[in-house]
Amino acid sequence: MQPATSDCHGHGVARASGQGVSCVTNPCQHTFNNWGVSAACLRSVFAPTGKTESGESIMLQWLNEVLRSGIGAAVAFVVGWALAELRNWYRIRQMRKRLEQLAGERSAAEAVFIISNREDIRPSVQRYLEQQQKQHLAIFQVHRPELFSDDMEEWHKFLDSVRKEVQQLRQYGPTRVLLFTNVPVAMGISLGALLDNGPEVVIHHYFNGMYRPVARLAQETIKP
Repeated sequence: MQPATSDCHGHGVARASGQGVSCVTNPCQHTFNNWGVSAACLRSVFAPTGKTESGESIMLQWLNEVLRSGIGAAVAFVVGWALAELRNWYRIRQMRKRLEQLAGERSAAEAVFIISNREDIRPSVQRYLEQQQKQHLAIFQVHRPELFSDDMEEWHKFLDSVRKEVQQLRQYGPTRVLLFTNVPVAMGISLGALLDNGPEVVIHHYFNGMYRPVARLAQETIKP
C-alpha cells in the first residue's frame, strides 16, 4: 500500500521505491518525457494550496515542451519540403540546359531531306529555307511523280530508294535533319521507321502555302 502524501509533511508527494519512500517536490518532473500528466501533477497545479505561482510555472514548462516539439516538427517538415523542391528545380534546370546545348550542337550541322510524291515540293522547301536563312544547307531528295497503286511492289521500290538516300544522308554526317514530305500516311509511317536510330529529325508540315516545323524525333523525346 502506497503511503499518503502527508508523509512528506506538505513538502512534496510521497513515491514508493525499492529503497523506501521518497518525496518528490515536483510531481510533474517524471511526466514531461511521456507527454502525460499524472494526477499528482494536476493536483499540484490546480489544488488551492496557495502556491499558484509554482503551479503556473509547472504548466508553462509543460506547454513549452509541447510547443517546442511541435515547432521542431513543423520546421523539419518545411525544410524537407523546400529541399525536395530545390532538388526538382535543379534537375529540371539541368535538363533544359542539356536540351539547349544539344539544340545548339545539332543546328551547327543540319541537312534537308525531301521525300515527295506526285507534286515536287522542292521549290516550296527552298523558299522556306531562304526565309530561314538556311539556303546553304545540303539537300537530299527522293521523288516519285506517279501515284501509288495497290501494288505492294511499288511501295517497296520507293522505300528502297528512300533507304539508299538515307544511307547517303548519314554518310554526310548531319546532327539534325529537316524533313519535308507529302507522301501518303502509310508511307510516312514507314519513313519514320527508316529514320529511327539516327540524327534528330525535325518534321515540317505544309500550312497555307508555307512549311512549318511541327514535331521532332530524337532519342531524348521518343525514349523515356
